[in-house]
Amino acid sequence: MIFGWLKRRRRTKLRARPFPDAWDAHLATHVPQAAQLPPTLARKLREDVLVFAAEKTWVGCNGLAITDEIRVTIAANACLLLLGATRPHHYFDGVLSVLVYPDSFRGSVGGDDDAETMGEAWQHGPVILSWSEILDNRTDDRNVVVHEFAHQLDGLDGEMEGIPPLSRQQHERWEAIADREYRELVGRAERGEPSLLDYYGAENRAEFFAVVSECFFERPSEMAREHDELFDWLAQFYRHDPRDWLRDASRGARDEEPEDDAPYEVDGEQFSLGADHDAAFARAAILETTGEYEAALAIYDEVALHDPDDAEVWARRASTLSELERDDEAIDSAHRSIELDDTWADGRRIRARVLVHAGKSRDALADLGWLLRANPEDADALYLRGSAHNDLNEHGRAIADLNRAIKNAPNWADAYAERAAAWRARGDRRRADADQRRAHELDPTIDAAD
Repeated sequence: MIFGWLKRRRRTKLRARPFPDAWDAHLATHVPQAAQLPPTLARKLREDVLVFAAEKTWVGCNGLAITDEIRVTIAANACLLLLGATRPHHYFDGVLSVLVYPDSFRGSVGGDDDAETMGEAWQHGPVILSWSEILDNRTDDRNVVVHEFAHQLDGLDGEMEGIPPLSRQQHERWEAIADREYRELVGRAERGEPSLLDYYGAENRAEFFAVVSECFFERPSEMAREHDELFDWLAQFYRHDPRDWLRDASRGARDEEPEDDAPYEVDGEQFSLGADHDAAFARAAILETTGEYEAALAIYDEVALHDPDDAEVWARRASTLSELERDDEAIDSAHRSIELDDTWADGRRIRARVLVHAGKSRDALADLGWLLRANPEDADALYLRGSAHNDLNEHGRAIADLNRAIKNAPNWADAYAERAAAWRARGDRRRADADQRRAHELDPTIDAAD
């Protein structure tokens, strides 16, 4: 079974739901960026909010009642970080629950249980937020939601140390830029000099990444002027430029003349591969998330011609070809990605998915083993390897991997459904039915019995 097939099916249904008028009112009140987005990104943000709000477990603390206003505000701010995402199935999947306090609360990250804080992000755990701080963010150019979910992006490689998952080239450039900017911020904080970047970013490299992410989304024009190289790197990492939203909002519409060499028009917007390579890539990723695979593939093909040494383009092209059932081409594209960068974990992950989808689960085991040697608790890789073992009729091994996946992600409905298939294949109907019921409890779109 291809990884996440059930998840994609559920998310497609969620994205297709009408966006309530009351939710639009919450966006207008609490998420000013939503009104500035061009039509394509505005639609994507609303679709992402529908998925995010439905999938997370929302917990009100200290008597706070969770409302749609709270869900939508937090979901939309978190999803700002995903607008240019090239991982179509990623909605901060490692965050299963969001805890919201009415005001500040006593934190525990870092071992200081007595410290009052406004937000926390736990590795392999929840995000905890203060609702009063979120409301204050409307007037103080800060964004605690962006801050804490930037920590979650940082932790995708297994550690929150201020270096999110990056290609080798991106990693080297980030190290050089971040080292210089971090040292400058520390110096300004020690001398009490004015700084666009919050002094809290001088605490450590992890807080630095979260703080600069806040500034990128809240004060993009000032950041681009005062920290141009840092801003450009973040624009490449997040795959969009928030200044464009401000320009679009001030115009009321995209009314510029298209570039002479702009070969694409998507939802009425034209762009140039020569000047806007990253914009092209981001637009293809958006099309991919909405299931418009043919349109996404056309862009990936052209971007690959424009920059044939970009491993990520070949990986995303492989994923799109796999969705279109063009398995041989998908495998070739995935192999090309790994040839260009065999140290990139997401490239290995995508190739494994493509191989499993193509019925070549045995070949996928090498990449999955590589991922699990790097991070033995990678629930995603454990799930996918369990699926591969099921395809190979190695059901005992499948159950062993899925047990570990469920241990690390105990509320993952797909993992229970996959383990149910393994128990069923072994003739253990009792355990199969129990897992199938649990999968249905976690996700009602999965049948309670199979």
